[in-house]
Amino acid sequence: MVDVLVALGERADAERRAGVALAALVEAEGLSAREAVDWCDGQVSAREASRLRAVARDAAAEETDGAGDGAAGSSSAADEPVRVDAGPTAER
Repeated sequence: MVDVLVALGERADAERRAGVALAALVEAEGLSAREAVDWCDGQVSAREASRLRAVARDAAAEETDGAGDGAAGSSSAADEPVRVDAGPTAER
């Protein structure tokens, strides 16, 4: 049971980090959502990229709302806050 819960926590953290990275490609690098997906070399679909960005956006919202309670996948002091664009994207 513990191994299952740890693995699920790790997966959730990995999805959050992937979403943050995709958001950074769109925001910081100025790519469109489609271009960001193309840069992933077929490993991520547009739908999956959209879902991962939503995971990152939801995690950032939880942190700013004070809902982060130190559960698995919480960020360290070295992590920077992430701003995720909620505007229109190419995957819609």
